[in-house]
Order: sequence, then structure tokens, then C-alpha cells
Amino acid sequence: MYFVICTLTKGVAILNKASIDFDAVRFYGMTLEEMDEEFKKMKDYGIDAVNIEYKIFIDKEFEIFKENILACIKFNRMQIIFRSRPIDGYYTDYIDDEQYQKSLVKHKQFLYTLYNILEERDIKRGVKVIFAGGKCESGEIEKHIEKNISFFKELSSSVLDIDFEILTEVQAARPIRGRIVGDTWSDFLYMIDAIPNENWGICWSTASSRLNFVEYNETLIPDKKILDKVKLANVRNNINQNFDISIYKNEVQEQEIKALIINGYNNVFNLEYIYVHLENSNISHNDIYDGIYYLQCVLNYFRKKHEQEELYIINDIAKMNRQSIRTVLTKDIIVSIPIKFLELNEIEIATHSLKIWSEKNIVFKEDEEIQIEIKYKEDEPIILNTKYMMCREEGKFRGYVFKIIDKKPDIIKNVYKLVYLVG
Repeated sequence: MYFVICTLTKGVAILNKASIDFDAVRFYGMTLEEMDEEFKKMKDYGIDAVNIEYKIFIDKEFEIFKENILACIKFNRMQIIFRSRPIDGYYTDYIDDEQYQKSLVKHKQFLYTLYNILEERDIKRGVKVIFAGGKCESGEIEKHIEKNISFFKELSSSVLDIDFEILTEVQAARPIRGRIVGDTWSDFLYMIDAIPNENWGICWSTASSRLNFVEYNETLIPDKKILDKVKLANVRNNINQNFDISIYKNEVQEQEIKALIINGYNNVFNLEYIYVHLENSNISHNDIYDGIYYLQCVLNYFRKKHEQEELYIINDIAKMNRQSIRTVLTKDIIVSIPIKFLELNEIEIATHSLKIWSEKNIVFKEDEEIQIEIKYKEDEPIILNTKYMMCREEGKFRGYVFKIIDKKPDIIKNVYKLVYLVG
């Protein structure tokens, strides 16, 4: 199965691909056949690109691993995104011209090495390479921004003819560490004016800009001038320094996604997650992949609202946190729990759980396995096998939370479909 995630600007169809961070540690011990099965699974979930740390591709230690990854990317017709880290410290930290020039030469060589590796294997789809801006010494911020501009302008110019895009990532504010180029919108406004290259753009990490919104009192949504230069959207819901697994928890930065849809964004949405949290929380990658379906629903729902001229940005963070498209209330949906002889029509859908709201006091045993049916209009009912988790009191209503124990992509897909069908 092959599909892409669709959004729409008024009157113009736009296709948004979905990518996901690549957990190289987990893949390292796999055979080519095992790896390819995993890539096929990702493709089935609607993942059309992988976001990979570049060092895998230039370190001789990973030669066989690299060949297997590239084979799977080619077999499954996926796009590749590189997360670049500095080869020799922060490349744009150098005020000294000699050091800076040496660093620039190394990074150009690195890009051509990547290009040759991909060219030899006939992987020619548009490649994005993400770089972080450099740290700024106190009192010399302007000098560092100028060095960043020179670096990204020259680097992107050097790969204009080979279908590589050079992206500067939005950085997260950490006041103790000090300023970094890219942690204020004004940095990007300055860079846009100075870098005319079409193949240079911005990687908008929504978690980072939300931190800047909190720490620096930055505007939540940047100027259209910045939105027009966004070539990759990294989506993760995080407004503090403690990173969470937002894909699993089914949370995204909805306001930022709205802004991109309204602006006609036609590029990739990348879902970020922190690998170590999976190991510590005993969460499977299938559970993480389910977040792609949720993102698809978010995009489709917002697309419909945009078509109806009803898509609005919320700037009040307290209000943001109270509003979510995950709550569905409609007479067209009937939720049945046959074992309890219940029919309800308010349900909140999350990635691996659902919450049914009722004024009734319904008794469930802890860890009790319950079959729940969800029916929308004349569609075939969706039958979910779940396990009861808890009851949450909220005013006169009670929220009964169930964990979905079915691990079938079509089940998750059909549940999420409800989110944007009922609108």
C-alpha cells in the first residue's frame, strides 16, 4: 500500500509526505531481509521518508549497515533526510576566517561524499540535509549570524546542481547556554534577506519554537516570509525541557500545523521521538508508527476547516492546551459496550487508547478486557478489543479510559478516520 498525506490550500491540491526519525540502534542488528520487512511496514503506515543521522554514511565501521539501509530505501522508494552534526565542532562558531574556511571545505566535501554514495545506488529523489546554527559569544551575536549566513549561502550554492536542499534548523531557547543562531525568528528574517538560494530553507522544529515562545516570549507563528521558506516541519509536542514521546501520546503542535496549511505548505512533516524513552517505557515501534495515522487525520481535518474558512490560530497557550480535535461528539457516532448494555455518543480518540464520556457511573474491573463497537452512520462497525485502565472525574462527566490492545494498522486507521469524517 502506498499513500501520502493530503492537505489543501484554497483551490489547490497539495501532497504532504510523512517522514520519521530513524532509530539506527534498533536496526543495526537486523539482516537485510528483516530490515526490509520493517521498511515495508513503515511504508504501510504511510511513512514515505526517513530522517537519518549522517555519520552512518561516512563511517567505515557501518559499511554493511549503510548498504542495507540504502537498499531498503531504494526498494521501498523512500526519500532520505540527513540530520547533520558538525564534523569539526560547530562549523559556524568560527570567527577566525582560516578556521571557518577549513570547516566550509570539509562540509562541502561531506555533501559530495553523500551525493556520490546516493548517485552510485541510483537514489536520486530530493535530499534534505539539516544543519544547526552556531553558538553566539556574548557581544558578538551579529558576527556569528553573518558567519552563519556565509556558511549556509555558500554551502547551498555548492549543491544547487545536485538536488540537495540545505536546511537551517529552528533551535530551542536555553537561556543558561546562551544564544544560538536560529532560536529567534529575527535570525531567520535576517538570513532570508541575505540567502537568495532556492535550495536553502528552514527546518521548523515545532518543539523548539514552542520553547522559544515560552522562554523568549517569541510569537508562536512566524511571519509569512518565514513560513514560505519552511522546507521541513519537525513535529513533536513539547513545551518544557523534559522531552516526551509525543507521537505515542498522540499530541502534535496543532497551531503550527494550522499555520503551515493556511500558508499552502507542500513539503514533508517529520515525526520526532526520543529513542531512549521507548526502551525505558517498553513501547514498540509499531505504537510509534501509529502516530502517522493521527497526523493524517489532523491534516485532513484542518484541510476541511480551511476549505470552509473556519481554520483559526489560537495564540493563548492555556486555551491551546484545552482544545484538541481528538474529542468527537456527534449523534452520527454510536459507541456500544455490549457487555454493559451501553450506547454512548461521545468519545475521545488517542493513539493507543480511547476515552468514553458518560454522566453514568459505570463499573469496570481493573484490567478487564472489553469489546467496544464504534459505528459511524451506515458504515460497518469498528470492533475494538480493549482493556479498561481507569476512570477520570471531570465535573458531572466521567471519562472511562480503555487501552486498545488490537495491534492492526487497519483498526487504528479506521478509528482515526472518524476524527476527520465527523469534522
